[in-house]
Amino acid sequence: MKKVCIITIAVLLFVCFSHASAQIKTERITFSNLIGEKTYRQEAMLYIPLDGKDRHPLIIMTHGRNGPFPKVNEREVFGYRNLNQALANKGFFVMMLVRRGYGNSEGPDSEFFDTAEESGLAGAQDIKGAINYMCTRPDILNDHIVIIGQSQGGWVSLASSTLDIKGVLGTVNISGAVNFRQGMGKPIRDPIVENYLRKSAQVYGRSSHVPTLWLYAENDNHLPGTVKEWFNSYKEAGGKGRLVIKPPYKDKGHSFVAEPEFYIEDIWSFFREIGFSN
Repeated sequence: MKKVCIITIAVLLFVCFSHASAQIKTERITFSNLIGEKTYRQEAMLYIPLDGKDRHPLIIMTHGRNGPFPKVNEREVFGYRNLNQALANKGFFVMMLVRRGYGNSEGPDSEFFDTAEESGLAGAQDIKGAINYMCTRPDILNDHIVIIGQSQGGWVSLASSTLDIKGVLGTVNISGAVNFRQGMGKPIRDPIVENYLRKSAQVYGRSSHVPTLWLYAENDNHLPGTVKEWFNSYKEAGGKGRLVIKPPYKDKGHSFVAEPEFYIEDIWSFFREIGFSN
């Protein structure tokens, strides 16, 4: 798997929204992420509010995965731009993190283990290292941090809630699911796969440290009924959180993340609940 080394680039772009007074600058970077005993060069896009404040709350945003053996998408870092801009426009400093083995980040594929819980926890290590790096910056409020992910990134955000990371107030799981070896070769919605995910959610709930928000659409790849079973298992094991099932989104509920207006009020509500503000 060939990786492209990207040097840190200075400010690339100013984005100004006609419906709001805030401005945002974006900066594409690479940084050294210590995971275990190894250091990886990883790629990220920073969305930085230009609101005159010296320090901002931090959001780590991370991406999904296209199947068990995905092709490398070298433009991964540009993902979720609409959501990242909406968050930064409200005064949150957003890091769009490309995890190991994806995009232009170094490392082998590190998220395809036997179980769903192992696969999610591997990605959570990338999140933890990225937070440690970002908290060295003087413009970050390192006691105000939230983790957000979509699809496999959503499952990684749930896994991250089990890590005792200083400053993290909560995590947001958008359409979360995960690729793992026990589920390989079986179709989506297979009862065996869904049961594995339910048990993994139970494992996460047992050791969760912070509240979580779960956002799914009625016409997601995974049926709302089974998602509710995952969530109930998570809560019964001790996890704190809230599940929101949105109405059907177009012809593919798994992709509603592209349209923040569809769900952003649920995120703002969650932020208020956990005391995450700018």
